[in-house]
Amino acid sequence: MNKIVFEIFDPALCCSTGVCGPNSDEKLIKMRDLIDKLKSDFGERVEIKRQSISQEPKKFLENFSVQILIKNEGKAALPVCILDGKVITYGRYPEVKEIYDYISKKMKLQ
Repeated sequence: MNKIVFEIFDPALCCSTGVCGPNSDEKLIKMRDLIDKLKSDFGERVEIKRQSISQEPKKFLENFSVQILIKNEGKAALPVCILDGKVITYGRYPEVKEIYDYISKKMKLQ
C-alpha cells in the first residue's frame, strides 16, 4: 500500500506547531491534535510534512500550487493543506472529517 502524504504549509509560527505559549491559537491546537490522531490511527500509512514559512521558506517555493496561491491570495492563502499532491484547503485548516473522508476513500482504492 502506498503512503498517503499530508502536507501543511503554515503561516509564520513561533515554533514548529505554533502551540508553545500561554495564549496558543485554538486552530493550531486543533491542528496539532489532528496530526496526533492521524499518527495514532494510521501510523506509517500516512506521512505528515509540516512546514512554516518563517522556518522553511524554500519548501513554499518548491511547491507550485503553494507558490501560485500565495501569489494570487497573499498571506491570506496560508495555511495550505495538501493531500497526495492535491490542495484540499487554503486560508484555513481542514476539519477532521475532511481529512478522514479523503484518507478512507484513498485506502479503499488501494
